[in-house]
Amino acid sequence: MNRNPGTLPGNLRAKKILLIGTLGAGKTTIALDLAKRTGYPYVSIDECRIQHSDSTIPGEESAWRYFLAACAEPAPGILEFSGGG
Repeated sequence: MNRNPGTLPGNLRAKKILLIGTLGAGKTTIALDLAKRTGYPYVSIDECRIQHSDSTIPGEESAWRYFLAACAEPAPGILEFSGGG
């Protein structure tokens, strides 16, 4: 297991790792494992919806603003986006 934050096998360095897939494809499982191995922070659109939305249009816009801000961060990160979202 790689213990250096931000370092992938073969000394590859990534800024963002984006996981996209359908419900049940294993995105969260893979994202959590990658976060553990790389030390990268993990953000999912689903979690943004839970934390920042109240199921209204403005709430959904708030969730998306938060997720897109995480995407725009220059720091490394793991981003999970559901294909149906």
